[in-house]
Amino acid sequence: MRVLLTSVCAGALLVPAGLAQAQVSESGQVETAPDSSQAPDEARRLGAVTVTATRRTQDILDVPVAVSNIGAEQMERSGISDVKQLTSIAPSLDITNTIGESYGAVIRVRGIGTSGSNPGLESATGVYVDGVYRSRSNLALNDMPGVERVELLRGPQGTLFGKNTTAGVLNVVTAKPSDVFEGSAAVTAGNLGLTRFDGTIEGPLTDTLGGRLDIMTMDRDGYTESEFTGEAFGARERVQARGQLYWEASDTVDVRLIADYTDKSEDGSNFLVYRSITPAAETLLGQFGPVPTAQEDIKDYYTTPTDGRDWGQTVLDRGISAEVNWEVGPGTLTSITAWRKFDADRSFDPDAGPVDLLYDDRDGEVFESFSQEVRYQGVAGDLDYLVGVFYANDKIESRDSYTFGADLETWLGLLVGSDTLFSAVTGLPAGSVFPEGGGAYDVFKQDGESVALFTHNTYQVSEKLSLTGGLRFTVDEKSLDADLTSDNPACEAAIASGGDGLSTTPAGLRGLVCIPNFDTRRDGRYTDNRSEEEFSGVLSALYRVNRDLSTYASYSRGYKSGGYQFDRGGLIIPNPSGDQLEFDPEFADAYELGLKGVFLDGLVRANLALFYTELTDYQFSYVQASASGETQRVVANLPQLTSQGVEVETAFSPTENLSMNFAATYQDADFGEEAFPTSLSYLEDRGNFNAPKWTLVSSANYDRDLPGTSLRSFAYLDARWQSKSNVSFSASVGPTHEQEAYATFNGRVGLGSQSESWTLEVWGRNLTDENAWAMTGAGTLQPGTVQGYGIEPRTYGATLRVTW
Repeated sequence: MRVLLTSVCAGALLVPAGLAQAQVSESGQVETAPDSSQAPDEARRLGAVTVTATRRTQDILDVPVAVSNIGAEQMERSGISDVKQLTSIAPSLDITNTIGESYGAVIRVRGIGTSGSNPGLESATGVYVDGVYRSRSNLALNDMPGVERVELLRGPQGTLFGKNTTAGVLNVVTAKPSDVFEGSAAVTAGNLGLTRFDGTIEGPLTDTLGGRLDIMTMDRDGYTESEFTGEAFGARERVQARGQLYWEASDTVDVRLIADYTDKSEDGSNFLVYRSITPAAETLLGQFGPVPTAQEDIKDYYTTPTDGRDWGQTVLDRGISAEVNWEVGPGTLTSITAWRKFDADRSFDPDAGPVDLLYDDRDGEVFESFSQEVRYQGVAGDLDYLVGVFYANDKIESRDSYTFGADLETWLGLLVGSDTLFSAVTGLPAGSVFPEGGGAYDVFKQDGESVALFTHNTYQVSEKLSLTGGLRFTVDEKSLDADLTSDNPACEAAIASGGDGLSTTPAGLRGLVCIPNFDTRRDGRYTDNRSEEEFSGVLSALYRVNRDLSTYASYSRGYKSGGYQFDRGGLIIPNPSGDQLEFDPEFADAYELGLKGVFLDGLVRANLALFYTELTDYQFSYVQASASGETQRVVANLPQLTSQGVEVETAFSPTENLSMNFAATYQDADFGEEAFPTSLSYLEDRGNFNAPKWTLVSSANYDRDLPGTSLRSFAYLDARWQSKSNVSFSASVGPTHEQEAYATFNGRVGLGSQSESWTLEVWGRNLTDENAWAMTGAGTLQPGTVQGYGIEPRTYGATLRVTW
C-alpha cells in the first residue's frame, strides 16, 4: 500500500512541476515577464497568502508545513459561523460533538484525534485563538465574530505550539482595530426560528490607541423532537462579545489587550436517535409503552428521552489576554499573557430512551487556566532564530453523576428474566434494590503545571535552500484529587454478604448488581501525582525553485501529555487506587513531502503534501469487559496508530469574476497489527473511527458589478463529499456503525452596493437536506440497541449586512 501511495503521489508532484517549467529557463533562472498585452487581467491574479504558522509572518511558499489559510470572506460566503463548520471547506479536518456544546467534542486532522470524551483527555489538535491555547476541544467550539483568518496546520506541531498537537493545530486570528472609524452590522433570520445579530465598531480612540468591539447574539430552535410528545430539543441561545484595545506605545512597542465573554445555553441536548433495535430489545421496550422507531438510514430526527424531566446545559466562557511586542536589538520580543475560565452545567438523559433508567442532573466542568509565553525572534545574517519559554497552570473540576430512574429496577429484572431475582440475591425488599434517586456523584479535581523551553531556527544555506530545526523541552506535572460517592443499596448489600469479591452473588449478575458507573467498591477519596519530561521537535528543508514554486521535506515529533481518567471505571477491584486512573503520554513521528506553487502567471495556486504519521501509545477511551463480567469505561494507551496519505489544494481564477477552489485528502488511518489489549484485539489492523479514506471539497464564487448601476451581485456554492467510514464512538464495528458515502452542499446569493455599504443575501447549508450519521454507539443499559447522532439538517435564511 505504501509503495502504491508513494508512486501515485510522486506522479502527482510532477504535474505542478510541469506547469512551472513555463516560468523557468533552462538555467533555472526566472524568466522575464511576458508582454503585458499577453498577460492576464490583473484583477484575475491570486493575491499572496501569508501565514503565521512559524510564529512569524511569512509567504506560504516559504513555510515547510502543510497549512491552509481560510479567510474571513470565504467563511462568510460559506456561512461558517463557528469552528465546527470549518469542515465544509477543509477536507483534512473533521469535528464532531456528542452531548452538546459543552461536552464530547473531538477535532480530528488526517484521521487522527483524541478518542472519547473524558475531560481528563487533552485534545490531539491544539486550538489557539490570538496566540492563547484552548486545552480542550469543547472550549474552542464558539462562534467566530471578528475573525480575520483561520490557519489549519496539519501534522504534529510540537515545537512552536507545544504539547497536545500530535494531529495538528487550528490557529484562529482575529482582526485588529482599524485605524479609521468604521463599523458593520448583520441581521439574520432563518428556519428553525433562527435570529442572529452581528455587530462591529472600531477605530482610533487617540493618536496611538485604537479599539474594537465585536458582539453576536443568536437564538435558534432545536431540530430533534420527541417521537411521542412532539417536544423539541436542542434550542440554542448565545451571546458573545469581544473587546480589544491596540496601543502603539512607541515606534518600537505595541500592546494588544483582548477580553471576551460567551454565554451559551441549550434546551435539552443533541439527544441520541435509535438506529437499530433487535426483536428482544423491542419486546423489552414494549413493556413500558410505545417502542421508538429505529432508522437504519436516519430520516427523521426523532428522539425519545424520558418525559417529565428537565434537560439542558449552560456554558459561561470568558478570558483576557495581553500581547506585547517590543522591537529591541536585532529582533522582536513578544509576550502573551492570558487567563481563561470555562464553566459548564449539564442535565441530560444518558440512555436517551423512553424508559426512565438513568438521568444525569449534576454534570459539569470548570476549567481555569493561566498562561505566559515569552519569545524572542530575530535575524543574524543568514540565520532567522527564535527562542522562547512557556508556562501554563490549569485547574479542572469535573462532576460526573448518574442517578437511578424510576424504571431501573423493573428494567434490570426483565433483562435477567425475573422481577424478584435481584431482591432474592440482595435480601432487599422489592422496590428498594435500585431506588429512584440512588446512583453516584463523583468529583474529580486536577491541578496541572507545564513549563517549556523552545527554539525554532531557519538557516538560509543558499538563495534557494533553507534548513529549519526546532526543539522543545517540556516539563508537565499533574495532581489528582477525586472524591467518589454512591448510593447503591444493591451493591452495598452484595458487598456486606459476599465481600469485595461478591462471592454470594451469581457471577452472571455481578456486573448488574454493582454496575461499574455506581459500583460502591470504588467509593472513596483518591489522590495521585505524576510528572513527565519530554522532547519534541522538527527538522525540515525547503527549496525555493523560483519565486513561484517551492518544495520541502520535513520530520516532526509531537507529544501529547499523559494524565488521569475522570471516571471511576478505571479503578480496579480489589484494591482501587488513584494511580490506576493514570494514562501515559502519546507520541507522534511524522514525515512529509510537499510542493507549493503559483502557476499560469498568478491564475492558479496549488499545494501538494504527502504524509506519514505514526502514533505510539495512542490514548484511547473505550468500554472494557472485565474478568468478572462487568463492563467499564477506561482509557488505555494503544501500541500504534498510523495515518498516511496525500493532500491536494488548488485555487484558480478562470475569469475576472469567477474564482474556484478544490481540495482533496486521501488518508489511510489504521491501528497497529499486534500487542493490543485482549478486549481490543479485534481492532488490530482495522481502520480508525471517523476517518473516511477520501474527502473532497470544492467551491465556486462569482462576483459581478451590474452594468449601468451601482449594484453588484454574487453567487457562491461549496460541496463536501466523504467516503464510507465507521462512525462509532464506542469502539464498535459492524454495519450498524457504518456511514455510507455522502455529500453536503452550502450556497449563498447576494445583491448589494458596489461600495459594499449594504448587501442582502439568501443562503442555505446542507442544501439537499442530506441525512447521515455523525456518530453511533451501543445503547446504555439497552442490549440489542444502537443509537447515534445525525448531522445537522438543512438550514436556510436571509442576511442583511450594512457597513459604514
